[in-house]
Amino acid sequence: MLQRLLKPGLLLSAALAAAAPARAEFNGYFATGIQGGNANFTDSGTGIFGRLNYRFSHSMDAAGGTLDLFTGGTVQGSGREDRAINETQALREAYAEFQAGSFTLGAGRHVHVQGVADGFIPTDVVSPRNFRFAVYEEQGNRFGSDGIWGTVFLGSNVTLSAYAYTNTRSSVLPQGIYPGALSLPDEPVESDDQAYGGRIGWAAGFGDLGISVYSGPANLPYLSADGAGVQPVVPHLFMAGADFDLVRGAWRFYGEAALHEYKPGSFAIPAALLPEDEVQAVLGAERELAGTSRLAVQLFWRDLQTSRSSGAGPLAPLAAGVRTVYGQYEDRQTGSSLSYTWESDDTRRSAEATVSSWFEDDLYVRLRGKYRLGSQSVIYLYADWLDGPAGSPYGTLKDSSNIGIEYRIFF
Repeated sequence: MLQRLLKPGLLLSAALAAAAPARAEFNGYFATGIQGGNANFTDSGTGIFGRLNYRFSHSMDAAGGTLDLFTGGTVQGSGREDRAINETQALREAYAEFQAGSFTLGAGRHVHVQGVADGFIPTDVVSPRNFRFAVYEEQGNRFGSDGIWGTVFLGSNVTLSAYAYTNTRSSVLPQGIYPGALSLPDEPVESDDQAYGGRIGWAAGFGDLGISVYSGPANLPYLSADGAGVQPVVPHLFMAGADFDLVRGAWRFYGEAALHEYKPGSFAIPAALLPEDEVQAVLGAERELAGTSRLAVQLFWRDLQTSRSSGAGPLAPLAAGVRTVYGQYEDRQTGSSLSYTWESDDTRRSAEATVSSWFEDDLYVRLRGKYRLGSQSVIYLYADWLDGPAGSPYGTLKDSSNIGIEYRIFF
């Protein structure tokens, strides 16, 4: 139903933009670059790619409040035969959002991001990602789901938000992540389950606190037994989490923890092929340094609460796939990350370096750099290097290491 409403909504927004151009904005960028390696585990060598990113927004007064219309997406491709470069998200988001006083209500296709941590985020379970879609931005590989959401400000210190998404699709994982000769589908796995959830936040005197819940399909797909064969599935996830964020002078301290419980949901999943219930947690600290630089450290922790996966018998290869996809290698796992961010005083140049490791002495090095040539042209540099022993979180992903340079012209 919501998908039927999107097209006329976009046509209406275009007409309103023509009638009131001062309230409308259309921007984005054209980009070209060279990329070696990719997030889809395919050895395609080095290739040149092109990309178009667009964003259209229009704001108008309506019924004593403000109605904002937004649509955006990305189209890219190259001569290389790999999905990581040729994948597109032509309609990543398309929604309308009404704001009046202390109330906000939105509907359409929307990317829902939550959590206070970076990288490993226990409460960030709503919007799926396309891990084969390689882009510079940390959140650039997310895609939206169709639904409704709303926020109510209860006084000056309490915020209550809720959402319901009606077409729930799984993330798209790299082609070579699955053990053995098995492979996941190239398209998101559709689920009949609906996604519901919300968050209540308090702006306390010493910092911000939040409690969030989610009930719906999990993001990560895997393969389950289906008679004599296998089928891609996503289990039902219930998440209950809490987070905090506080600033003291040049320091910021934050953290979050969440319980994840899994059930078959709309798929017939044997109990031995469900992910283990688990508790995830992260604790972080940031420090502003001289000028505009920043140093951050995070500690990760996950503790498995059940022991469902079968290590032997006919289900063993499928159980190994569940452990690989959900990163549930040991009953208790710990990890850490260290990040350094720098930006020049004139904001023309910036750089970021992050090093992460889990329990098996694996390693992930993430490098980002930006140099602004003018008011509308920017050069981006990026590299992702992963390594580690077999059966470790980053060791499993080491073939997805990549490096690239990108030139953007903004409009």
